[in-house]
Amino acid sequence: MAIIYKNIKNSLTNFFLKQENYKKTINLKSNAIYFYSSANSINVIKLSDSKNEDDNDLFLEDLLKKMKSSIHHKPSFLNLVVNENLTNEFKKDEDGSLEIIGNFEFIKEKLQEFFPSIMNINAEKTGMFSKKPDKEKDDDDGVGEFDTEKITKTISTLLAKAAPNKILFTWFCLAVSVLVPIVWFSLSIMYHINKELNWNSPPFFGMATLFSGGTTVSLTIDGGQWWRIFTYGFAIAGTDIMTNLIVTGFGAVALYSSLKFAEITIKKWKLIFVLILGYVITGFFSTVMLQGAITGGILNIAAITIGMLIMSVASDPKITSKFIKAKMIWPIILLIFIPFMINPSLELYFALGVGLVSGTVLMALVMAVDKKSTITSVGSLLVILTLIIVPIIFIFVRPYTEPTDPTVLQTLQVYIKNNMLSASDADAIVAKIGWDRHFWK
Repeated sequence: MAIIYKNIKNSLTNFFLKQENYKKTINLKSNAIYFYSSANSINVIKLSDSKNEDDNDLFLEDLLKKMKSSIHHKPSFLNLVVNENLTNEFKKDEDGSLEIIGNFEFIKEKLQEFFPSIMNINAEKTGMFSKKPDKEKDDDDGVGEFDTEKITKTISTLLAKAAPNKILFTWFCLAVSVLVPIVWFSLSIMYHINKELNWNSPPFFGMATLFSGGTTVSLTIDGGQWWRIFTYGFAIAGTDIMTNLIVTGFGAVALYSSLKFAEITIKKWKLIFVLILGYVITGFFSTVMLQGAITGGILNIAAITIGMLIMSVASDPKITSKFIKAKMIWPIILLIFIPFMINPSLELYFALGVGLVSGTVLMALVMAVDKKSTITSVGSLLVILTLIIVPIIFIFVRPYTEPTDPTVLQTLQVYIKNNMLSASDADAIVAKIGWDRHFWK
């Protein structure tokens, strides 16, 4: 029975990769396999099943150039054409290049001079080499330094999975994170609330953020408005259009860039679990530990997502993971420079840092559980517990009441004036905080 080329190809591939320690790359256009090694006597081997009459093999020329160790060094080359329908032929050119054409047995016989152990292989059993070698278990594994076409194909596949019509969860999260602040800002303009919010308010973290769901320790913890821990990420950035365009627009870019890759590389339940729990932990920790500061905005959600995604690919050597890590440089730069452009403050960067850490350690925990890594699980759990327990301790051991915050008082007054809160309810909130203040309609 004739031996099919597929079995011969698998047999020779297995031999060159495992026995002779070559690396492999593929030229999809010519359906040829190239093996390369600077340590072997033959530096480059081309394997195919047909003679190529066109001598202009640009892929091969590029590979030979990269294999040159010096200006005067000429890499040795062997062209293998395995086809039982062709006449057995062995050629050696003046420049030292070799060419062996013919059936499998003839090929082995001629290769024995260069690779003595080649006679031990066979390709008669189709199942013998049906399993991919260890270096080829994954389409993304074993991609060599010169595998430009395979790298391009792998990255193209990744980007195809992240196409706009295939990332519904990303679009849902992005829509909520962007539309809610837009609605808040539109309402503030429609009812002239934005004029009132300009009262002694800084342009970034101020009354506008607190009014639209932002969180601060006096109002959220002491005043009993715990719901702010769940709404802070959807607060507006300020009262002017330019500030909101910059923060919401660039924040949406950072969130989209990270979340679309997270959706296609992380299991959906893990993604939702880490995102929700990280969001709550970040809001709670920032609220309690940033005394007097106001936390809110889309940047916090983006920070959690970026931390989660970076952790998921941090130790993965695959080309796709390296590509994703490179793509995360731009969102991280946005997290650094957006606050700097608007109103840089240590409190803001602290909150973003908490988001990055919470997303990172939660992702590390779920990954460690899957891999049954006890050390990583315990370490991640300790960090998570620290982010939860430390704020709880601070809540109960604070020896003093927060000083009167005019931003909080004015926000409550705006609520009352626009029938969003009664004066008696506002008085009750202030009394819980421990301040002496009464509101009017």
